[in-house]
Amino acid sequence: MDERYEAYLSRFQLDNPWARHFNVRIEKMEPGFARLVMPFIPDFCHGLKVVQGGIVTSIADAAVAHAIMPMLDAGQACTTVELKINFLAPVTSEDMIAEARVVKKGRQIVLGEADVRSPEGKHFARVLTTYMIIPGL
Repeated sequence: MDERYEAYLSRFQLDNPWARHFNVRIEKMEPGFARLVMPFIPDFCHGLKVVQGGIVTSIADAAVAHAIMPMLDAGQACTTVELKINFLAPVTSEDMIAEARVVKKGRQIVLGEADVRSPEGKHFARVLTTYMIIPGL
């Protein structure tokens, strides 16, 4: 990983309000792969005592973005243009680990996928995403 991502990782918790709010940490980030961890926080459960689906979606989406980032040229960024999620099991008390992979990177579009699991391997969700590469930032 080049220096700009090493610097990014070192300031991730400080500069990213989303990561601070959800207490997310990057466990691994390399071209085409990322692993993010989000601890279980009871306040993120809805009335049925299950973590709200949008929170599960957010860690999966962020993991894919972090798998893409090291593949981008200097000055490029990316943004989600489409996301499909299958919820496979409820998150009731477990931490979430999102592992993401880049399936295909083109000049403007990137296809990525992620799985969200517990530390014990319970499969919570499967995500397929499409990202657009934004030049010139």
